[in-house]
Amino acid sequence: MGLGIRPINDFAFRKTFASPQSHVALVSLLNSILEPSVPITQVSLQNPFNYQDFETDKLSILDIKATDQNGAIYDVEVQIAVKPGLVQRLVFYASELYADQLRRGDEYRQLKPVIIIALVEDLVWAETRQPHHRFELTDRESGRVLSDTLSIHIVELEK
Repeated sequence: MGLGIRPINDFAFRKTFASPQSHVALVSLLNSILEPSVPITQVSLQNPFNYQDFETDKLSILDIKATDQNGAIYDVEVQIAVKPGLVQRLVFYASELYADQLRRGDEYRQLKPVIIIALVEDLVWAETRQPHHRFELTDRESGRVLSDTLSIHIVELEK
């Protein structure tokens, strides 16, 4: 008989993928979703709080924040239900993580890729059977992708 704890529950998800002893599980999850040409071999958990620079700024707390062996930054979110503004929230998190990398005097070429992964138990786009949606900065005319910048992956677990 099971314990009745769903793995998509925030607590269970963090316990499975965001504890120091779960390194292999998180690396496996990232590699299975992203299918990178060079596999991720090492991740380091980071503080999930994106602090406010000003009192009026929005505070965001990520489910799992990690960096890999090359410095790429990952935010893995779990969502049981789709709430209005989900896509905008993911873009906000990606933009915030990207912009927060530099300090005065730093060069833009120091920026590392930011990858957001949202595992959603509900349907985001019911009109398609595609379970994994990949978003990147892409030129509509040429199809040229600004690689190694921002990407957002939304995985609809119901599909």
